[in-house]
Amino acid sequence: MAVGPAFVPATGKPEPERERITEGEVESELQRFREAVEAVAGNLSETGDRLRASGSEEEAGIFEFHVEMAEDPELASAVEERIGNLESPEAAVLAVGEEYAAEYAAMDDEYMAARADDVRDVTGQISAQLMGRGSSAFEALKTPSVVLSHSLAPSDTARIQKGMALGFVTAEGSRTSHVSIMARSMGIPAVVGVGPSLERVLGAETVAVDGGQGYAIADPDADTVVEFERMSGALAEERAAL
Repeated sequence: MAVGPAFVPATGKPEPERERITEGEVESELQRFREAVEAVAGNLSETGDRLRASGSEEEAGIFEFHVEMAEDPELASAVEERIGNLESPEAAVLAVGEEYAAEYAAMDDEYMAARADDVRDVTGQISAQLMGRGSSAFEALKTPSVVLSHSLAPSDTARIQKGMALGFVTAEGSRTSHVSIMARSMGIPAVVGVGPSLERVLGAETVAVDGGQGYAIADPDADTVVEFERMSGALAEERAAL
C-alpha cells in the first residue's frame, strides 16, 4: 500500500535501426550478434549474483532463467539463419524473440504463458546491445514514485534504485508474471493487468496503490491520501511486530 507521485517511463516497443545487411557483412554481423549475446548474458549473470548476495534468492532465480534464455542455442540458430539471409542482427533477434514470445503466450498454462514477457525482455536487451542503447528509462527515476507502465520486465525493476519505486501499476501482467514475483520479493505493492484502464491515468500527478486488494486510485482526494497513509503505517507496524 502506497501513495506517491506518478512516474511514467519513456518506453516503447524496440525498433531495429537497420532491416537489411549486405552479403559482405554477414560474417562480421554474426560475430556482433554473438558478442552481444555474451555481453547481455554476462550482465544478467552479474545482476543475479548481486541479488543472491543480498539474499534475494527468488529474484536471482529469475535472472538465471534469463541467462539461459539469452544463451539458448535454438534461439541463436534461428537468429543466425536470418542473418545469413541478409537480415540485420537487431531486426533478426527482435523477430525471433516475437515468434518465441507468441508461442509462450499461446500456452494454456498461466505460468508458461507469462514467460512471453521474459523472452521479449531478453531479446530486447540483445537488440539494444547491438544498437548501443545500454541505458534504461527506469534509471531516470530519482524521486520515490509509483511507476505506471504498459509492462515491466525484471531488467527494468532491477535498474530502479532502492527506495525509488513506491508501487507498480501495469496494463499487462498476472500473478505469475515476473513483475509480480519481483514486486513481492521487494516488498513493493503492485497492481498488474489493468488493461486499457491504464491509459486514462497516465496523466495523473499522484497515485494510491493497494496491492493487497488489487486496485489503484489516480489523483486521490485528501481524505483518501490520509486513509492510505494510516493503513500504510498500520501495515508497517504489523510487519515490524512480526
